[in-house]
Amino acid sequence: MLSPNKVAAPVTVGGDSNRVQSASADVGRLRAHLDMEVDMDQMSDLSDNEGAATWIRRSKNAKRASVVKGAGRLAKAHARAAQTRSSTTQMKAFSLSIAVKAPHGRPSAVEEVEPAGSQTVFAGDRPRRLTSVDGYDLLYHLPGGLNGRNLEELFEAARQWGRACKPSQAVSNDKKGGYKQVGELVGTTRIVLAWHAIGHPHEEPGVCADVRRNSSTFNGACELLEKLDVVNSYVMKLLAAIDPDQYRSMEKLYHWRLERYASSRALAGLAEPQLFFEGREIQFNRFSRAHWDNQDPHWAWAIIIYFGTFGSCRLKFKQLRAEVVLRPGDVIAIRGQDLLHEAEDWDFGERHLLVHFTHRALWRQANIKCETSAAAPFSD
Repeated sequence: MLSPNKVAAPVTVGGDSNRVQSASADVGRLRAHLDMEVDMDQMSDLSDNEGAATWIRRSKNAKRASVVKGAGRLAKAHARAAQTRSSTTQMKAFSLSIAVKAPHGRPSAVEEVEPAGSQTVFAGDRPRRLTSVDGYDLLYHLPGGLNGRNLEELFEAARQWGRACKPSQAVSNDKKGGYKQVGELVGTTRIVLAWHAIGHPHEEPGVCADVRRNSSTFNGACELLEKLDVVNSYVMKLLAAIDPDQYRSMEKLYHWRLERYASSRALAGLAEPQLFFEGREIQFNRFSRAHWDNQDPHWAWAIIIYFGTFGSCRLKFKQLRAEVVLRPGDVIAIRGQDLLHEAEDWDFGERHLLVHFTHRALWRQANIKCETSAAAPFSD
């Protein structure tokens, strides 16, 4: 962990408006390139001079690789846009380093840390971030991280996996929430490649039970992992852009896991780029009351993609007096172990989440520390 003395400069409104507009333009241009409705718009890694003829000559695999690469470029553009002065909100009182050391206690007993009268709401299409008073990034909101056919593909891949796995409504953390009985699929599924059963942190990890339950679930999980290449690209480039030290820590843990476990090696090779997070969870129509992600390491990021047919919902952070308005395709990165958060009911339709996480037990077994960077510097 970098020293808390390396604090980001205080947030001010303003700055070079041309640079802010440039960051927004980058996001808009890349978002158009990644809309797979029209072939011409798929040219996510082509220059303007290469044109339609170059795209048409590409093989199907080459086109897919272009879209995957473009998702990573979009993530970097989103992070850059969120890191401008006008898109950054700094907390007046909340210290992440203090929160890491403080015992959690009961969520109902947690008090707001930010002063009364200060309310932060992130809504709309602009990428935003929150930083702590001691100079760490707390959360990123990236509207439309997945969009167009990429978002449709995620929805369909999740549905196919859900039909094979048959989501459970009785997972171990359901005391933190429940389910809304709407749509075809209701419940939680996990795709974890190095899973420690809750309460057994000292046992050797393995592929989680949802994946290896039977041949249908194993094949279904493999098919899902193959289809998440665009998601992998976005998530990994986002992590590298918002927290390079944690990216390197997770890379070290990832290689340790692959060297030690053949099952991780086999399943990790199903998609390129590969994902450093060992854990994924798909929650179909689940709401959650105020909670911490207690199995995650302190400082760790959880990266969540929202999808479905809902209109909007709100993710609330009581300590920060902050809320984020989320719509299908939005991506949010949060310090799940250290920020109390809740996402209760939504307006209509189906609301699903794809959560990327890492668990503390694996870090302890590998004897690797989950590092973090100070808040990313302003991009303008």
